[in-house]
Amino acid sequence: MSVPAPPSGPVKKQNRNPSKPQQYDKTVLFLASQYFPYAEWLGKRSKSIYTVLLCSLDVEKTMDFGSKRAFNVIQSFDNYQNNNRVEFQALQLHAITPFDHIVCLSEEDMIRTAHLRSKMGIEIGADVATTERFRDKVLMKTMVDEEINLIVPRFSPVDCPMDLIRYIDQNGYPVVIKPKQGYGSVNTSVIRDEEKLLQVLDELVEQVDSPLEMIVESFISGQMYHVDGYMYQNEVKMIWPSAYVNTVVDFETNNFIAGYSLHKSNPLVIRIQENVRDTLYCLQGDIFYPFHAEVWVTPEDEIVFCEVAARTGGGGIPVQMLELFAVNLSKTYMQYQCGEEMTLNTLDIPYEQREAANPNCVAWLFVYPKIVTFA
Repeated sequence: MSVPAPPSGPVKKQNRNPSKPQQYDKTVLFLASQYFPYAEWLGKRSKSIYTVLLCSLDVEKTMDFGSKRAFNVIQSFDNYQNNNRVEFQALQLHAITPFDHIVCLSEEDMIRTAHLRSKMGIEIGADVATTERFRDKVLMKTMVDEEINLIVPRFSPVDCPMDLIRYIDQNGYPVVIKPKQGYGSVNTSVIRDEEKLLQVLDELVEQVDSPLEMIVESFISGQMYHVDGYMYQNEVKMIWPSAYVNTVVDFETNNFIAGYSLHKSNPLVIRIQENVRDTLYCLQGDIFYPFHAEVWVTPEDEIVFCEVAARTGGGGIPVQMLELFAVNLSKTYMQYQCGEEMTLNTLDIPYEQREAANPNCVAWLFVYPKIVTFA
């Protein structure tokens, strides 16, 4: 595969990047397993940034002509998430035109991006150790359980089928099994009985030659909440809880998932905020990052930690937060990773003093696509 070179031209001596043409003041690599309107968010700045996009085939198909024109180089990959040629190609391109920044907004890209930053010597953005604290659910829950003593479900790593069977023997049903570095409940199963256990074991049979890299935990009964906002210089600057209607774990039996923000007068708001705040301080994230956390409130009125990701929530959550606080979390995170000025005029306001731009309840709804046959 040939590697496109940037346009030739005189070089600015002050540029760190010796291959960077004069008309560009930085080079940025974008990694995208999902589509984001990078071109729209960059706006006029795209003319001053040499941009390279490595993405999935689906992302490239989603982009219109105007979006593609914003990038100097676009290369798409089949089986993008598990395709090791993505890293190889990134390093090949870096050898020709060294990157100043790498941007990724999807959780599945974050470990890959952190390793590339380390290899390329890029300092802005989360490093490998920081990223793993938010991606490895066993590490994450161990830290939260041992260092700040919040309530977490009883959990155990699953590296082979016997680990799962042993856990159920000791703790009983129901349990939840999911990948240690999973996201959005992909490959997550609730095991309520032996029939479901056998089904899950059959699904795991193809992986027995290597560690399963999964986690099993006790099933928690209660209302689940998602908690969204952003951290800046290790301080929570924006945080708000919303109640789920259905959850992504139950997508097989439900037709939709939704969420609605809690009113500020709800006493759960402060309790959930403090719970998630303590978790974020424990995990020690990057200088700036959006977060998406999930907790349960049990019938006994206990808050139980589920997990947290250093990214913007999915579904309708980005629009919900935009409506609530007039903040585009994903766009701002892109600006930070690009080394650009972040368009947040309230960056330093403590969350306790932050007033919602919209005092009303803001809800979102996502209907799962279904294959139907019309008579």
